Amino acid sequence: MASTALAVLTFAVFIRTFPPITCAIHNHGFRGSLTRVHKHSSNYSAAVHRDTRRLAFLAPPPTTSPAIALQALAENGVGAYHVSLSIGTPPLAFPAILDTGSDLLGVARFSYCLRSDAGASPILFGSLANVTTGEGVQSTPLVRNPAVPVPRAPYYYVNLTGVRVGAADLPVTPATFGFTSTGAGGVIVDSGTTFSYIAKAGYAMLERAFLSQTAGLLTRVSGAPFDFDLCFEAADVDAVSVPSLVLSFAGGAEYSVPRRSYFDAVDEEGRVACLLVLPTGGVSVIGNVMQMDLHLLYDLDGGTMSFAPADCATI
Repeated sequence: MASTALAVLTFAVFIRTFPPITCAIHNHGFRGSLTRVHKHSSNYSAAVHRDTRRLAFLAPPPTTSPAIALQALAENGVGAYHVSLSIGTPPLAFPAILDTGSDLLGVARFSYCLRSDAGASPILFGSLANVTTGEGVQSTPLVRNPAVPVPRAPYYYVNLTGVRVGAADLPVTPATFGFTSTGAGGVIVDSGTTFSYIAKAGYAMLERAFLSQTAGLLTRVSGAPFDFDLCFEAADVDAVSVPSLVLSFAGGAEYSVPRRSYFDAVDEEGRVACLLVLPTGGVSVIGNVMQMDLHLLYDLDGGTMSFAPADCATI
């Protein structure tokens, strides 16, 4: 469930005093395990508040080096995966806080798979980082923020070209999720943010489509107690059919988002459910709840992000 997913990810490593997590190095690659800073909780409001702090750091386009930008995120408590890496011969173990950015330990290829249960999530580097080729694997180019002078920005920008709610394609344009002349905007993939946040214009389209397609099925209620915007009530919200959500990316990749990654019950009785997407005036963010049970591979030299549904416990 989304309530288990109060986790995070943006990539550089910062040394911290954290409980160690086992890593192994073999075949010219190495493996780590990620555990959440914030354990299982039904306090959605607290997660939204943490996201608000993180978004404040992500909002300005990064004009400094990736290391400085990501260090600021970590030092202000807006990173959220504990990891311990063992590197070298003999292996030297060190604990760190890990978030998605770039040039992690000089490794240009890595993958991770965020578990939706309480188990540790795998992260793989170098030659071990692969998404098994097959019908379910899709890829999209990573894009560069034109206002960022550094060779590699600390955030993974992708080109979100379309959103489909049920059978309705939202009327998005390149400007909806694109960069402004100052480098604001764009879309990043960030496991350091719990929920997903999209540009206000795109969110308004999403909200209208969702309300139209749930009319007569669900009763809208205030989301203020949970700090969400679009919430509904029903005797059993899990039993009510809601419109599907599909994200389209440059290159033809499409992600059919699992229901509980964008719409889930937020109260203990299971009578109130909310859209786990919120509007933002800054950069749009695909957060870690929307990445659950998805194996993502970043090939920074090749400039692509690949993904496929996966049972993360078996990777």
